[in-house]
Amino acid sequence: MRKLLTLFVLGGLLAGCGSNPVGPDERQLLTQLHPIYVNGNPPNPWYLYDDSLETQAWFKGMAVWDNYLWVTVNPSWTVNPYRGSDCLDVTYANNGGSPTWAELAFIHTPDYSTYASTPGVNISAGGYTKCRFMLRTSVPATTSFQMDGVSAVNIAATTSWQLVTIALPAPATQTAVKTFFQVNTPSVLPLDIFIDDLRYEQ
Repeated sequence: MRKLLTLFVLGGLLAGCGSNPVGPDERQLLTQLHPIYVNGNPPNPWYLYDDSLETQAWFKGMAVWDNYLWVTVNPSWTVNPYRGSDCLDVTYANNGGSPTWAELAFIHTPDYSTYASTPGVNISAGGYTKCRFMLRTSVPATTSFQMDGVSAVNIAATTSWQLVTIALPAPATQTAVKTFFQVNTPSVLPLDIFIDDLRYEQ
């Protein structure tokens, strides 16, 4: 049974609201860890999000890194989810300034402070060949996604749900993964990006 996780927003996140940073403004969205990867048996599919964020021994947190954009994340958006009761809502709002970019990343550490110094994790035993998720946006827009070993993939999203499949590197090469999923700056601002049933599959 997958468990609902609680998101904690750091005080620094709230303190910076409403003002433009002079440079990249790193903000972390931390999750309480509920391991589901046990006894060397990787799940298939492995869900990163399915009505709730689902961390385990590999994926331990979400982090936002931006410059002049204000990104908020609601993991419990209840309006028109693809399946179940909730979907993930990533909101991009332009606070002015240039350039404007932002990313939301599912990473192997609780936040970016230890990202570079912590070795990546070996998920090769999972045999995962693709990342799949359901996607829609508040207005039609080109969205971009990437992960370790995968360059940015542009998707023309609409207000209707669509299935997105992104090929992963060969499982044997997935031995030091740090970023499992990343949402990049969309072509339209402001924009809400809705994601549901985010998973790795064999």
